[in-house]
Amino acid sequence: MGFFYLIKWFLSLFKKYLDQQTDPRPVNHFRPEEIITHYDDDRYDKYCNEQFEILIKCLIFCTYNSNKFWTIHYEEPSLRGLKDDLDDAFRQNSLNSMFRNNLISEILQPRLLYFKFIISKINENEWLFETIDLDNDERWKLINRIAEELLTGMKIKQRIYPVEY
Repeated sequence: MGFFYLIKWFLSLFKKYLDQQTDPRPVNHFRPEEIITHYDDDRYDKYCNEQFEILIKCLIFCTYNSNKFWTIHYEEPSLRGLKDDLDDAFRQNSLNSMFRNNLISEILQPRLLYFKFIISKINENEWLFETIDLDNDERWKLINRIAEELLTGMKIKQRIYPVEY
């Protein structure tokens, strides 16, 4: 019985101690994911030229076979890096900003979405471990063809990065 009184006494002292402490943490009224993922159109419009350049770079790299891809001089060739850049370029808000700022014609939207769909057919492990056969994989051949069509539709003639346009 005395043990329970001792615990009750300890808890009351501990509560008094905690009540006297100030809370240095600010009160957060938003969930962290809302803070991170919510940007207005102005922010996307501000960086749409950079996103467009990333998209063009990715499309150019997607036209390459293994000989060209693994000898890229501009940066370290990596299918993982290409996948990350494709994910960035194909964010819906980024695409909308590129259309809104007339960097990409609205006519190309269905083809871009189809390209995104075909890329999604390659699973994450194939990108991560870079096991895609750039010469013989039918999905990569289709990606090559669609990337060529998109670059032609965007009037990008040069197929070497960095592009001068």
